[in-house]
Amino acid sequence: MAERERPEHALNRIMQIDAHGGRIEITTTDIHLPQRIGEALKSAHHGELDVKYAKDEYSVRLHWRR
Repeated sequence: MAERERPEHALNRIMQIDAHGGRIEITTTDIHLPQRIGEALKSAHHGELDVKYAKDEYSVRLHWRR
């Protein structure tokens, strides 16, 4: 996935990945990168993906589960 993202979105990066029990929290530099990560998870492993943008549209929270 990183190889596909780099040419088009050179400044979009994953900044941090934290595991909390059965959850993983990924912090990114871009609001659209999490959605692409979520869609890749859903495509590869199926399940459900919920995307919620904040009212200010500067943050997004995704929940993927199967």
